[in-house]
Amino acid sequence: MKASWDKAMLKVIVRWVLFVIAFFYIVSGLGILYPGIIESWTLGIITKALSFKIHDSLLIPFVLFLIVHVVLTFLRGRKK
Repeated sequence: MKASWDKAMLKVIVRWVLFVIAFFYIVSGLGILYPGIIESWTLGIITKALSFKIHDSLLIPFVLFLIVHVVLTFLRGRKK
């Protein structure tokens, strides 16, 4: 019983972390393309240079969590 709860909780955590990473990845990408809009939305906190740093540093975590998410989904589909 505990093992299935752990797997379910792992799936939920991976989904939410992937969602947050994807959100910041998209926003930082928009900050690179449209720096004026993102700077005004964030009241000048996220500049074009910071957007580029954020976007560049999120690539590896995004890919890793996406792979984990796909593998967990694939394993769930094969067991049914």
